[in-house]
Amino acid sequence: MQAALLSVKGVSNATCGTKTGDKADTTVTADSSVKVKALIKALKAKGFGAKEKAKKKKAA
Repeated sequence: MQAALLSVKGVSNATCGTKTGDKADTTVTADSSVKVKALIKALKAKGFGAKEKAKKKKAA
């Protein structure tokens, strides 16, 4: 999974969390030019399912 994410130009780091069943949260550090759709496409090309999970912001 990490190799698929790192293959996207502009991605500098990909960290996969612990797997729970068939799911794992992954944190990706990338340039602002990298689109989430490109990351999902790279994962699906390697046989992984993927969807975006928006990061929740804390109230000020």
